[in-house]
Amino acid sequence: FSANKIPTIGETILGDKYNIGPGGKGCNQAIALARLGCNVKFISKIGDDDYGKLALDSLKQNKIDTSNIIISKEHQTGVAGIHVDSNTGQNAITVIRGAPASFTKGDIDINIIKKSKYPFVDVHNHQFDMPLKDLTKLVKEMDSLNMGYMVNLSGFRGMYLEKSLDNINENYPDRFGLFINIDFEEIDDPNFGSKNQNLIREGVSNGVIGLKIYKSLGLDDKDEFGKRIKINDKRLKPIWDVCAELNIPVLIHSGEPQAFWYPKDKFNERWLELKQKPGRYRDPKKNPSFEEVIKEQHEMFKNNPNTTFINAHLGWMGNDLDRLSKHLDNNPNVITEIGAVL
Repeated sequence: FSANKIPTIGETILGDKYNIGPGGKGCNQAIALARLGCNVKFISKIGDDDYGKLALDSLKQNKIDTSNIIISKEHQTGVAGIHVDSNTGQNAITVIRGAPASFTKGDIDINIIKKSKYPFVDVHNHQFDMPLKDLTKLVKEMDSLNMGYMVNLSGFRGMYLEKSLDNINENYPDRFGLFINIDFEEIDDPNFGSKNQNLIREGVSNGVIGLKIYKSLGLDDKDEFGKRIKINDKRLKPIWDVCAELNIPVLIHSGEPQAFWYPKDKFNERWLELKQKPGRYRDPKKNPSFEEVIKEQHEMFKNNPNTTFINAHLGWMGNDLDRLSKHLDNNPNVITEIGAVL
């Protein structure tokens, strides 16, 4: 309502004009995103009344998915009456919360998507008991999500790897893939390169489909002199070469979220995680910096253009998508994945 003043208690005044229209922060943001080209689904509760119809029509006109909006027979649509002083722009607002105030967790739960529309591949999974695991139970869980294929990155080597492959091949060869792991702390062995090349070749001949590199490389793994093994250490070249030769991907987890190096205070976005898991903190005085580790990884990618690398966890650049985009553009042999942790 627009008038030359806002009425006081008990006062009746003549106004200039009024408008009726849809609104609310949630609706406004949804419409703005839809007009920017986003695929928007809106979840809310409205009353079975004219104001509810007005809101619903506005959302539909903007091509917003309204299939999860609940229409209540028991509550009115939420509205706001806004009195505006046409001279000063000052306003007074009365809000009737209505149907949205009755929204409960149960209303949300019925809309939770628990199964993928299309079958998908989980490329970053760790099943540490694969040699003895009941794969039938695991496959039922996968089916409940419509997960078509799972990659177990923790294949290890030796008998563990052999038994894991046996379990997969004897039960569900079309549902699981296995990556092999090597021991980088053997790097000073004169036969390190050839030994691990043979290990990987044998693994692939038996069904291994890739190599997984744990974050310990570049952070914690040390040579026999106690020096940190850098990700771009030239002694590792035979490993990347054999993966290129066999055309298998290398999924590599390097470093940690950058916030793990920051002070553990209220300004750290991962403060709670570091409080609950203090071992994840990386003391800058005792560890290479985040940028140092990431630089080593990126140099290694650049020096091995014929090897396909999967940079785990968005390469810890999920908070800087411009940097991630440039990284992928500059390294056509690198792809990335989310792996549950950003």
